[in-house]
Amino acid sequence: PCGERHRSRMYTFSSAIVTVVTFAALAAASLSEPDLRLELANALTLENADITGGALDLLQRGAVQVSSHRSSCRGLCRAAAPGSPTFYFLHIAKTSGTSLDEDIRNRKPNILPGGVGYFHRELCFDDIVSNLSSSGGDQLFTILREPRSHVYSMFKQCATSEWAERVVPDADKQLMVNFSTWIRHFGGESLDEPPASWLLDGNCYHPLNMQTRALTCPQGQADSISHPWHLNMQGGVPFAPLDVALQNLEKFSFVGIADHYQESVCLLYSKTLGSLPPACNCQDEAWSSFGMRHERHVETRQEDMLSPFEVEILDTFTRSDTELYKAALTRFHEEVRTAETKHGVKILCNDAL
Repeated sequence: PCGERHRSRMYTFSSAIVTVVTFAALAAASLSEPDLRLELANALTLENADITGGALDLLQRGAVQVSSHRSSCRGLCRAAAPGSPTFYFLHIAKTSGTSLDEDIRNRKPNILPGGVGYFHRELCFDDIVSNLSSSGGDQLFTILREPRSHVYSMFKQCATSEWAERVVPDADKQLMVNFSTWIRHFGGESLDEPPASWLLDGNCYHPLNMQTRALTCPQGQADSISHPWHLNMQGGVPFAPLDVALQNLEKFSFVGIADHYQESVCLLYSKTLGSLPPACNCQDEAWSSFGMRHERHVETRQEDMLSPFEVEILDTFTRSDTELYKAALTRFHEEVRTAETKHGVKILCNDAL
């Protein structure tokens, strides 16, 4: 998860003044108060900023976590200048969101226009939407991923990461010895009669339609569990209505596709700046100069290593996500073609997934 791999500190903010929660935290960080304030101001570009509206509400409801590593940010990463909108990035775990966040903040030329605010975090859809300015102008975006590879990436994070080593109870680590064991934990021996333990996720990710869940989990849930990783149960059954997720998808001004990462960043440039850098023409040699932050992992297709029943579990658990992804991919292709016509360049040369 974004920021978890780096040592971090917690801060709260009120109005335009950066306030450190405790001086104990300063001492623990071995930084003087002026140095820490300067580091914070540099990291968030909040110095002399006027933090108001929905962004202030998000900050007041929960401390913003700011990594001591400058390449990671969760929460309000940049406050908007007076009269300017804020861009809210709904990060769904394991969809290349960390890469996109780093590109949004660090890539040159800048992806976001000057003066706009930027908020990034793994939250439920309603948590972010409820904080959009009522006067309009704020923008909402996210990035989705092909569901099978998304689930396998969840497993890898739960089974092999330093973060999982800390958060997964020792008793549950046996569930993650390999992908087959992990997916069978949720599917059991028959999808008609899933095991009683299928709701338990080892304090990590539950693979049931996570992308659909992120676009439908209700406001406040993320505050209680930190992230919309786990199942949201209503009436004893998981709550992730596909029709609501598809409706909410239309409220995003930008929906990227992790499997077309460079093309997604180029589409974002077109939407935010109305122009494209040279590395966004896939028919030009400048395309290779993009400098990928996104890591493309070359791995054996996991479905080739699973039994037919395990593949059935995988596809059953991502049924809604598959439909959501298809809708997002159709929209993505349409918007890329529109951008290509507008700018007179080819952005998407390889549309095979």
